[in-house]
Amino acid sequence: MIRFALAGLVSLGALPESFAQGLVSPHASGSAARVPGPVKDGGTYHVASGLWTRRANSVASFGINDNVYSNTSPSGYYHTDISPIGPAPGGQVLDSGIIPGTTNPATFAMGGPVRDDNLITEVQIGYCDFEPVAASAGWTLNFYGSYAPCTYPPPPAQQTITVTGLPSGGCWVVDLDLVGSGQTFDLQADGGLLAPGYDGSLALDSFGIGFQYAGSGSGAFDAGILIAGDPANTDTAWLSGPPNSGSNTYFGEAGGCPGSGSGYQNTDSFWVEDLLGTGTLGVGSNCYFFQGLSLIHI
Repeated sequence: MIRFALAGLVSLGALPESFAQGLVSPHASGSAARVPGPVKDGGTYHVASGLWTRRANSVASFGINDNVYSNTSPSGYYHTDISPIGPAPGGQVLDSGIIPGTTNPATFAMGGPVRDDNLITEVQIGYCDFEPVAASAGWTLNFYGSYAPCTYPPPPAQQTITVTGLPSGGCWVVDLDLVGSGQTFDLQADGGLLAPGYDGSLALDSFGIGFQYAGSGSGAFDAGILIAGDPANTDTAWLSGPPNSGSNTYFGEAGGCPGSGSGYQNTDSFWVEDLLGTGTLGVGSNCYFFQGLSLIHI
């Protein structure tokens, strides 16, 4: 239930605040903090050139026809740790979802998926970084073609992308344009190469994404990834289940809030790896959930 979205093309080679109150866990070493102000739109960062394109409006979203996954319903909270010295070194937050393929039998508003391979060309992330040094935020993104939700360890990353020099001093949504950088990658539907085709199982059909802090500031200020909310509480036009599954994508409905996606088969949980930054699987590593809901956001 971490906020992110993926945009891609067909691969020729083969991708306001809610009711939520806090982060609940078997270990009391992580928490959710309320976003203290507006989430600002940083625009598009072109990884190949290091240049920015700013948007004329304040709604951060890319073309729905290219969007293959969108978990962007707002919650008003971000994931943080209780360390007094900022993000834990080497820590990773792991989340999951399903990009449906042509054999997925679910009902979708736009007629369903038409591709099994997706060339990921753009990634949208949302985060807070309160380091006052300008443009000192940074994140490493690890993508896993097949990942069982809220488990550890993940399989070897299919692609790793590190971006630095991102906006800091608040909370931001940023698009990362990968075209021309040599870092576009193919993300297969329904669990990828390790579990090809539709299996009807979250453990077999999900992909994974991991976030690691890579900022260049002092490390004395809090930073974390925005938490996505339950679309039933943030999107007045959204109703649970078909055909509202996977909103804000090329195969799903548009949703009632611009740029807000329901995150197809994203669960109300995420894995926090080595929260204490010990270099091993620290006592803070566990499956965390937000508000303790047992539902699945589809």
